[in-house]
Amino acid sequence: MNWNFVLQTNFRGRSPGSCERLTIPGLAQPAHIHLVSGFGSTDSLTQRVKDWVVRHLGQSPGRQCGGPGADGRDGALGCMAFGESACRHVLAIFKGAGVTIDASVENLARDWVRQAGPNGYVIVVLPAGEGSANLPPSLQRYHRLNHPAPEFELGTSIIRAAGLGLRQKLFLSYRRQDSKDLADQIHEALGRRGFQIYLDRFSWTPGRLFPQEIAEELAERGTMLLVESAGLHLSRWTQWELSFARMYHLGILALNVDAAPHERGIDASDRHLVSSNSVGQLDRPQLDNAVNFIVRRYNIAEMRRRIYYEALVRRAALDAGGAITPRPDGLLEVSGKGHSAIVLASGRPASLIELSLLGRVSATFRPTSPIGILVGQHEHLPPDTRPEVAWLAERVGIALTPTMSIFRSVRRLIQSGRP
Repeated sequence: MNWNFVLQTNFRGRSPGSCERLTIPGLAQPAHIHLVSGFGSTDSLTQRVKDWVVRHLGQSPGRQCGGPGADGRDGALGCMAFGESACRHVLAIFKGAGVTIDASVENLARDWVRQAGPNGYVIVVLPAGEGSANLPPSLQRYHRLNHPAPEFELGTSIIRAAGLGLRQKLFLSYRRQDSKDLADQIHEALGRRGFQIYLDRFSWTPGRLFPQEIAEELAERGTMLLVESAGLHLSRWTQWELSFARMYHLGILALNVDAAPHERGIDASDRHLVSSNSVGQLDRPQLDNAVNFIVRRYNIAEMRRRIYYEALVRRAALDAGGAITPRPDGLLEVSGKGHSAIVLASGRPASLIELSLLGRVSATFRPTSPIGILVGQHEHLPPDTRPEVAWLAERVGIALTPTMSIFRSVRRLIQSGRP
């Protein structure tokens, strides 16, 4: 298979549709997205979302592969992607304002899910103010998005449904005496936008040691949203959380409330200024602006940890007299003195997706390159998942390297062949 991503676009009643196959570096499983504009009023938005997806994935237009027919139906269901059992399929239907989704679109969604099986997902993009009551009963059970919205917001949700990128996760850090009501408001608003938020009052586990669980949650999420309030410096726990985020190079975004003092080390582009109202929350326009800021900056903040640890791997390899080669699948190949390894330096605690990707790639090199190295905060894996992760890593030949041991492991690899 010389592709791992198929992107289809169809404008109903207008021919031709398009279908492009692409190769996306580091994609853990094949993905297939089909964008359908149900009516002329959504043609422009559908095209902008499609163009954003291509740009966001760092691609130029892909190879045309005979995509959907003019009615958006026969070609869609005949796509080559359906022949790959591991492929994840997402159908996004864009609905115009004040119009009814016709039976042919409803049938397309039904047949799509039937052909895709458990890997099939349907997203309906509705005009602002419209809810599920405006949809046929068969489409009311699917998650929906609303427009008008910037294409990057719609595009981000669609590609995440296709498995491109991890789910949006945030750790919300705040001082309860200052910002409890505001934290609750942000928690709810971001939840509606698809974020998975850790907020201590709702997310703690009875019986767990508080610092241990906080460390696990921070490591897993990788990005902190800090509510900067006037008394934040008085909170021992929020200062500990901030220190942890700095130590492990997590992304940090800040909402600065009522001109509170700025915490050090947070870039101005990652800080948003807000003013609370008489009940300690944000008025609706300010809330919308704050959430849009978080959505825009999240992906950039999330990338920082991986960039930092990849740079450490490069330095370690060069200092040890080795070489490092970036691979098109997003992994790094470290080599020297007759030894080599495939490295993924995500910085996160090990996940099944990362182990699967590393295991598959390193297996193609054996016996000449039998080692895969996953660099991350494995010491912060939850206790109930740690044995399973360690067992699987051993089975697929992956060395779980803590982030603090990168230099030592890479040096040993180059000198002896074992990390």
